[in-house]
Amino acid sequence: MYSDWDAYVSNLQEKFEVMSEQIWKTWNDKLGNMWNDVLESQEGFDMYKTLQNWYLDDFDKDYGITTLTNQIEDAMKGISDPKRLAEYNAFIEELVAKQEEGYNLSQGELDILNARFQLMQAQDAYEDARNNKNTMRLTRDASGNYSYVYSSDDTSGAE
Repeated sequence: MYSDWDAYVSNLQEKFEVMSEQIWKTWNDKLGNMWNDVLESQEGFDMYKTLQNWYLDDFDKDYGITTLTNQIEDAMKGISDPKRLAEYNAFIEELVAKQEEGYNLSQGELDILNARFQLMQAQDAYEDARNNKNTMRLTRDASGNYSYVYSSDDTSGAE
């Protein structure tokens, strides 16, 4: 009878282990997948929040674009070249379109737009310097005094 009892307990123990493994596997398959879905959703939400933090809020975006637009308009006051004015106007239209369509703008993108404007100003300064009188010549006036005069070509300084 003792051996039957040992076999019975051993049989019950094996059935319990098999059943507990099946319960664990079923629970893990159903709830484990659900837990993985929750973790993936949390990761997605965290990623969304991170991306949202990259972009400027509406006030900062509008302020940055408006400030840049005002700077461009101020710079346009001293320009007489129609080609350059058209380039500045196209840039302003691009900024206004971004503002009106609700474009998400990061601080880095705003910095790039500012750098584009500064590059346009540097190109204007270069063109002005190239077109202005840029050669210094020693000249003699009617009373015999020597002085330096800036000229735009080689012939205007020779007297």
